[in-house]
Amino acid sequence: MAKITVKELCAACDINRATFCKHYQDLFDLMEQLEQEFLEDLTALLQPEHCKDLETLFAQVLTLFQSHGDDWLVLGSENGDPAFYDKLSHRCYEQAYPMLVQHQAALSEPEQRMLYSFVSQGSGGILREWVKNEMQESVPQVAAFLANATTQLIHGLAS
Repeated sequence: MAKITVKELCAACDINRATFCKHYQDLFDLMEQLEQEFLEDLTALLQPEHCKDLETLFAQVLTLFQSHGDDWLVLGSENGDPAFYDKLSHRCYEQAYPMLVQHQAALSEPEQRMLYSFVSQGSGGILREWVKNEMQESVPQVAAFLANATTQLIHGLAS
């Protein structure tokens, strides 16, 4: 983010600097507000009433990333907030871990945490790769892959 100035950003977006300053204190404030909006949207999607099944959940999350495409490219880039992935992971953990635990009661608590970590880090890696490749694959295609891989892993552990 340090590689661009407010003046350059305003010129690139064709907005007046006064308009920028009316809404944001500086570039860091802009970044923080983008992050907060994204995390709030993600939290809303991860509520139990929206999680009918894994494929639907993954599709909703992927669609969120797609709808925040340009913002996501900034937030998730090397010039974005280095802590953003940690914030994203923590928010997902707060919302999704309790749902995972209730479906994996046979596993010990350390095993549940390891399973969550494995699923979340793997899903996050696929998501980052999908974004990096300009979201070429369709949302249904990626959602089905993620849901299938996760389901196979969870069922494999149960047997």
